[in-house]
Amino acid sequence: MKKSIKIGILVSGLPPIAIGGTEIATHNIAKFLSRKHFEVHVITRNPRIKIKGKKRSLKKVEKYKGYIIHRIPCSSSPLLRFITHVLFGLKALIKIKPDLIHGQQITPNGLIAVLAGKLLRKKTLVWAQGSEIYNSSLLYLKSIGQFVISKATVVLGVSTHMKNRMKYIWPQQPIYHLSNGIELGTYFHEPAPKSTVEIIFVGRLIKIKRISNAIKAISYLKDDIPKVMLTIIGSGPTEELLKKQCGLLKIEDHIRFLGNIPHEEIPKILSRADIFIFPSLREGLPIAILEAMASGLPILASRTTALPELVHDQINGLLHSPGNVSELTRNLKILIQNEALRNSMGKKSREFAHKYSWKKIINRLIKFYLHM
Repeated sequence: MKKSIKIGILVSGLPPIAIGGTEIATHNIAKFLSRKHFEVHVITRNPRIKIKGKKRSLKKVEKYKGYIIHRIPCSSSPLLRFITHVLFGLKALIKIKPDLIHGQQITPNGLIAVLAGKLLRKKTLVWAQGSEIYNSSLLYLKSIGQFVISKATVVLGVSTHMKNRMKYIWPQQPIYHLSNGIELGTYFHEPAPKSTVEIIFVGRLIKIKRISNAIKAISYLKDDIPKVMLTIIGSGPTEELLKKQCGLLKIEDHIRFLGNIPHEEIPKILSRADIFIFPSLREGLPIAILEAMASGLPILASRTTALPELVHDQINGLLHSPGNVSELTRNLKILIQNEALRNSMGKKSREFAHKYSWKKIINRLIKFYLHM
């Protein structure tokens, strides 16, 4: 029997502890690769979390959904966290001895991947996911970023926009595009009969997401369209400010903060919603929008970075200029008042989502692995 290929994947976190787009994508990549008979080892941080009221670490090594998780020590200090992640990540890979090394994001995981690749004389794939390309300084991109990109065997960007930006920053390096995916069978559209139009946001509550603009839009519409509810799923540093904003605008009855909820509960919540809103200023290729599309929802989003690759204006959603609250409010009003338009755009969203099925994405990823 042919020996299975052993792959080491580096990522900073995994569900259920970390439920961002990169973490969810990595879990699915590992799960679907293992179903293709690859031996998959995921190396990730092991933060101390509260379990039954006490701070504890999770198991150092465990098998989950067909792949093996290796949790490495994690410091609470940002600088020490980076150093320990690199050192213990290298140590784990040396012990695992993978045939291929895959880093999710450029640093620290891409850096660990290329360093381990040199030590173990193995091919490496680095898959840029978003924030590091759009939010990092040019000094970082031209130094550490340049080192990682130049040493990797294959470099991927998660969207066409990101690939083009990376080629602009590193014109000498071949860079390819491969999207994240979605598990289509998990998502469905089953809105319950109700008099209120439900708008939903899913993501980290950070300034760049501009959830405050969605709240402002609701405040402008509440008098003309009183039966509207914005549900916000996620947590983050701006959460208390957003709640305070709702109080100042006197719209607490129109906004629900659900905080972080288990990812497996997201499909059911999305299935009952009417509109998905995502006014972010910069994105890689948001898993949250892919989930909303697979759930058959029309999307309201900013016309920025990779978002127009997912949201085709006037077809499966409406786009507004980044940060423009009046345009966002106008688009929101159009969808709230037109159920037929919501339904037709939602059907297009579901149709477009098929392009991003994990089956297609994993098959393309395997081709990159095999041609390295």
